[in-house]
Amino acid sequence: PGIEDFRFHTCLEDIPLEDHQRWRPILLNNRDVSCKNSLNFRTLLVKKVAVQVKQQCRKVPLVLDLSRKCIEGMRQGQENVNVCTTRDLLGVLNGDARIHTYLSKNPDLGQQVLEHLSHLGEILVLKAPGDSSQLFPLCALRVNWIFSDVLGTFFDLPQRALDASALARGHHGELKLSNIKMYGHRLRLHSDFVHRDNDLRMALFMLQALDLCVVLDDT
Repeated sequence: PGIEDFRFHTCLEDIPLEDHQRWRPILLNNRDVSCKNSLNFRTLLVKKVAVQVKQQCRKVPLVLDLSRKCIEGMRQGQENVNVCTTRDLLGVLNGDARIHTYLSKNPDLGQQVLEHLSHLGEILVLKAPGDSSQLFPLCALRVNWIFSDVLGTFFDLPQRALDASALARGHHGELKLSNIKMYGHRLRLHSDFVHRDNDLRMALFMLQALDLCVVLDDT
């Protein structure tokens, strides 16, 4: 066989680079996968490399995985609900006996779970204004609702001018709440009055948090 038929590996022991005299090379013959060195290399991968990978990899805490699945089930059971209160969402998580086992031991863990799931894009929670330790009382169950329906209603896309944007430009950039409610079908606002009000509050708070609007008053 030619030189291209061989591969060179070290034994992967914790030996400093300077101590090259203690290195034990493994020379593999690509044409003979059953040779002694190939068997030694496979043993090395199973008994040392695989073990090291398992020990050093970061595992997702079980409470996060359980919470993610619980919220996914909640979304499937309430297809038309985009926004809920943070308290209600924590209540749903605590309603799962397995999740409650974790949350009951640490009163701050529930908020930490919601914030982490928000970082993962599962939900959207925001800090309450003026208080970095508390969450805004509303959260979005569907992140795509914010970025598709809310942003897509008020901001022009390339080669697609929106009448909501035109209306705002015609009033010096201002929109009244009554004007916004006119686009309820595009915003996919809930038909129920309470849910509809929460949808609007969450949408406006999120836009303000992103510095895309300023809420002047409740009108």
